[in-house]
Amino acid sequence: YFTVTVNPSAVISGSSTLCIGSSTLLTATPAGGSWTSGSPTVATVSSTGLVTGVSNGVVNIYYTSGGCYTFKPVTVSTGSVITGSTGTICIGTTTSLSATPPGGTWSSSNTFRAIVSTTGVVTGLAGGVVNISYSLGGCASYITMTVNSTPIITGGSTLCVGTAIPLLASFGGGTWSSSSTTIATVDSLGNVTGVTAGTANITYNAGGCYA
Repeated sequence: YFTVTVNPSAVISGSSTLCIGSSTLLTATPAGGSWTSGSPTVATVSSTGLVTGVSNGVVNIYYTSGGCYTFKPVTVSTGSVITGSTGTICIGTTTSLSATPPGGTWSSSNTFRAIVSTTGVVTGLAGGVVNISYSLGGCASYITMTVNSTPIITGGSTLCVGTAIPLLASFGGGTWSSSSTTIATVDSLGNVTGVTAGTANITYNAGGCYA
């Protein structure tokens, strides 16, 4: 007679998704076997089962023990691309972000400064810097946004032709402009001079926020 040894099939445990440049650890029972990657250009695997994403795609990670092998498909993905914002937002205003591919989830690193809806609409709440993240398939991308205060203008609202009045902004660093310089002009310090009778809007813009 012949003695036949039947070895058990190995079982691989661990995540089946990872991002390019990140790693995930696979484990197998029984222990003591060897790991190989079906496509090292997509993902590599170490002797301890540590899988590292290299490029987009699906790769089979093989585990061999006692002459028997099994494999686990692993999907490697890139982070999503976020578009639709200049990187600044004003307190009390909103801006819409979009991401490709769709189907992920949005989050804010500081919900006291800005919140983001499930559809990517960001609302500024307080001044400062905040990261708006988008996660899909275990990969996360983010955009850094600066929340700026909305300025307040104080001063008179009427003047005579040929006279000037000073306007003040609640904080410095911005620029003044007139909607109609044929009616009224404004200099860099906020001094408004009447040119002809009429109505002009005097605007102060700071950090993308204006009054």
